[in-house]
Amino acid sequence: MCDKVADDTVAVVNGIDDSQLSDPTPCAEFDVRGLVNHLFHIAGELHKGVNGEHIAPLAQPQDHIGQGGDWRARYADTAKELAATLADPRSAEGKAVAGIPRHVFVKMPLIDLLVHGWDLAQATGQSYRPDQASVEVLYELTRDLAALGRATGAFQSVHPVPEDAETFDKLLGLTGRNPEWTP
Repeated sequence: MCDKVADDTVAVVNGIDDSQLSDPTPCAEFDVRGLVNHLFHIAGELHKGVNGEHIAPLAQPQDHIGQGGDWRARYADTAKELAATLADPRSAEGKAVAGIPRHVFVKMPLIDLLVHGWDLAQATGQSYRPDQASVEVLYELTRDLAALGRATGAFQSVHPVPEDAETFDKLLGLTGRNPEWTP
């Protein structure tokens, strides 16, 4: 699951044209550039958190795109490194930061990759069809973490979706996204 979610998001990041970096996203606080930088930050910091290390605040990620070079390839490497760590069975043992059980914590970055991959795809006109098995697992976790996500500012207020909506649309709604969002 970890590799699939990371690969899907990497594919979207690879499809971003530099001319789209200032475009809005469904994640209202970020344009495309800001959201890619946020994903870099999440991958690096949550990798530390899984290892029980201190996590830097997520509010002010550095400008990874502005560092020059091939930022898409650097993001692919960062996401794949995170996925490899999350897939390692030892990463689910014990406690991560803030006393959160690691078996829960190791799935939290996948919610970010999944949802922000969709955010970027919507913002840049790309197709995004995440793996259904991953969506099912992450939907259950998102339901369990929704209150905490809203309390910490990680999720926005619930966006209502029909009861018969697809599971991915329900997951998006739990994080405060409108599955019908367009730029």
